[in-house]
Amino acid sequence: MSATGLTLQERLSKSGIPPAEIIEDVEEFLSKNKDLKVEDAHQKLQNDYRKYKILESEMKASKEKIIENLPDYEQAKQVIKFLKMKKANNETLKTSYKLTDEVYQHAEVEDLDSFVLYMGAYVMVEYPLDEGEEFINKNIAAINQRINEIDEELEYILNQITIVEVSTAHFINYMITSKKAKSTA
Repeated sequence: MSATGLTLQERLSKSGIPPAEIIEDVEEFLSKNKDLKVEDAHQKLQNDYRKYKILESEMKASKEKIIENLPDYEQAKQVIKFLKMKKANNETLKTSYKLTDEVYQHAEVEDLDSFVLYMGAYVMVEYPLDEGEEFINKNIAAINQRINEIDEELEYILNQITIVEVSTAHFINYMITSKKAKSTA
């Protein structure tokens, strides 16, 4: 189960991703779906294939975008660790910060009880070290959980692509066999 409490199947049905139908016997499939012609069914498989490929690329892009956030959180974790070490040793933090493109100011920070975390959209939040570390660890865990969910969903999509490819091969073989039978008759 995911952090949201949904299983893979629940997430897939919620997002509207249908399962691919395994078509081993084309004649049986066509007899069950009398309103479909061979070409129409083949075209439907091609459309399903394109949809699954689009989903695959969207999921891969989503995963890459999520993974891009991890280094920032890991870096923040290292900063907190460094600040805790300085605080434990009763040391001050000597740093330089940018005023303009080529002008820097030196500073010595004595109060190492908190730090400021950039949240995005020009929003910054000051956290006590322990609370900030807890917040960052929760976000890292949530990111890793989402990556695992995407991997599960991606594996499912890749399986669906394989099913559609195999079903398409069965249809192509059936169409070739049918054409050969018609041409010899």
